[in-house]
Amino acid sequence: MRFLVDSGADVSLIPATHQNKAVDDFKLYAANGTEIPTFGIKILNLNLGLRREFKFPFILAKVDKAIIGADFLKKFKLLIDIHNKQIIDGITNLAVRRHVTTVSVDDVISTLDKNSK
Repeated sequence: MRFLVDSGADVSLIPATHQNKAVDDFKLYAANGTEIPTFGIKILNLNLGLRREFKFPFILAKVDKAIIGADFLKKFKLLIDIHNKQIIDGITNLAVRRHVTTVSVDDVISTLDKNSK
């Protein structure tokens, strides 16, 4: 599975499949204020090439791409080095290079409705 690493996303998500269509009460919002339906949680054990595995609960949601968000980065002390196009493990100081692209501001995921006062 390929992931978009997005430090601007509050939470980490994976696309829901047709098997995961029981709607959850948890609500997410895109940066443009539209609601993103969620369908529960799935625990994944990721190997990012940093010599340790990362077991984490991802939210199943109606999204096109799997997203590693700020919650994942914070829990595992991972740093994004945009200049050198790499992710740095803040515990071991190991780094892994990955393809870096830009994302529009409309692709931000938030747990808060930005239109709400």
